[in-house]
Amino acid sequence: IIIHHHHHHHHHHHHHHHQQQQQQHHHHHRARTEFPLVGPVRLTRTRTPNPTPGTTPRSAPASTAPRAPPISTMGVPERVFSTALLVVTVGCGLIIQYCGTDTMGRIPTWSDCDGEEACLGTAAMLRVCTCLFIFFVLLAAYARIRAVFDYGYEKGSSLLAADADESALKASSNSSDDATNLTLKGAASRISMFTTLITSLWFAPNAVFDDRGFVWALRVAAFVFVLLQQIILIDGAYMWNETVVSWADASYDNFVGSRWLLSLVISSFLLVVGAIVCTAFLFVYFGPPGCQENQAAVSLALVLPLLSTVLQLTGDTGSLLTSAVVWCYATFLCYSAVSSWPEEDCNPTFAMDHDPVSIVLGIGFILLSLAWTVGMASSSMAQILELGGGGESPHLSSMRVNLVLAFAAAYTGMVLTNWGNTSEAEGKEQSGKAVFWMQFVALLLSIFLYSWTLIAPRLFPDRDFS
Repeated sequence: IIIHHHHHHHHHHHHHHHQQQQQQHHHHHRARTEFPLVGPVRLTRTRTPNPTPGTTPRSAPASTAPRAPPISTMGVPERVFSTALLVVTVGCGLIIQYCGTDTMGRIPTWSDCDGEEACLGTAAMLRVCTCLFIFFVLLAAYARIRAVFDYGYEKGSSLLAADADESALKASSNSSDDATNLTLKGAASRISMFTTLITSLWFAPNAVFDDRGFVWALRVAAFVFVLLQQIILIDGAYMWNETVVSWADASYDNFVGSRWLLSLVISSFLLVVGAIVCTAFLFVYFGPPGCQENQAAVSLALVLPLLSTVLQLTGDTGSLLTSAVVWCYATFLCYSAVSSWPEEDCNPTFAMDHDPVSIVLGIGFILLSLAWTVGMASSSMAQILELGGGGESPHLSSMRVNLVLAFAAAYTGMVLTNWGNTSEAEGKEQSGKAVFWMQFVALLLSIFLYSWTLIAPRLFPDRDFS
């Protein structure tokens, strides 16, 4: 508009020139912003690992760089199959837990529930999640054993180091094919194994699965998953932050770029305000006078994230968004801690068999972190799990994925059954307190984990923390 007004009297003369300019500008804008929004751009956190001696470094020319072993076209990646199995089975378990309790009450070994619906539902869900846990642990053990006997792959990696020819590489990569991808036959055999396991354990007595038995293993595994989930969420927040910053850098216009950055600040602000409001509610409902433990948990859930945010703002590591996400997660952990304290004066949800808030939030977090772990091959979690296959046997990465899924199954079971507490259990007091302290410790550890990622680069500036 400005150009038009400026050249109004000799408009014809400049018209062509102006059009050209506009075209150029348009073309320039296209070139700058055209990049896939799907694959997030990693800016700050990826550094190429130091190449191990004897292998070709990453930056070598294309001809000498070792090729990734070809993935077979048939079959489905194992982690996708396993995650689908977990989600579908838990879905079926939920249907049984809320709709199928009448039928289950007729099973003679379940008689100590006296036909009480909540008890039967919990018993069903604990069986489902215990079976999933055992199954994934067995798969992880199987993958570990295969990695030990997988000599072909070890030979393959030494051949890669020596820059082998195509045929030797093809021969060695066959062993890694069937490791990462499940053919129809492999998937069918796993499903039949799992069905056998769950059918055989379905009629076992309740004592095997409740406080007298397996629940303690599931509680500890769930505790591990709470910390893993913290890593996954921090990683997701870093990625979100970097992606938006890269959009801002790539936008052709400072105004648009600053709007992207403003969106980050606003979303962080909203997350923090939401967390503080929720903490205030927790204090009112779960921290009346006389409930010191709950009051301690709630006040720590307010003070510790605040301190870690101050730490992050004073340094140059981390981002405001990551701090906000950590703050929200700490508030969620605080809620699940105080809502399992076994005294009705301090815990309004104590009388309820199922606490809908913690179930919805818990399932939401689980689905998020599973989708992240399985879907994002470039996330830190995938790097921890070595999903990229960085020169080690693919069976080892398969082992790690199955272990994460075992922990996830345990945590799902805990979220859906109120940490395995049935309302009439005689040990409810004791186990409720144990669950409270587990969540309390998880809350402290998750904040310390995040604070350490902020402090470590300052304490050891010469070390590489990528």
